[in-house]
Amino acid sequence: MSDRVFDITIVGAGPVGLAAAYYAGHREATACIVESLEQLGGQVGAVYPEKHVFDVAGHPKVLGQNLVDLCAEQGLQFGAEVFLGEEVSDLRRVPLNGEEILSLTTQSGRAIQTRAIIVTAGHGAFE
Repeated sequence: MSDRVFDITIVGAGPVGLAAAYYAGHREATACIVESLEQLGGQVGAVYPEKHVFDVAGHPKVLGQNLVDLCAEQGLQFGAEVFLGEEVSDLRRVPLNGEEILSLTTQSGRAIQTRAIIVTAGHGAFE
């Protein structure tokens, strides 16, 4: 187990996950994002990157990929670490240096230690 502990781990890298990364960084929390797809953007990026999205506040319409690009630019500006192509397969509470933390394991065997988890997984994996 690594001694590195993230303040927040975000499961899902769609627009909501990227927004969560932005707000974590804005509050000076360390964050990482775990995404099952090999790209950022969730359903918007995987299913309709070339179609317009009409339900984004402040944008009467925006191309899906443009929305993903804007969300990534904003969401990653504070240095959140991103793990693409990783699915969470296990979650446990573990003691570490006198503190109880959460340990996520991905299907590839990557272990991620964190103090909090935000699940922004949406409607599932899209290929």
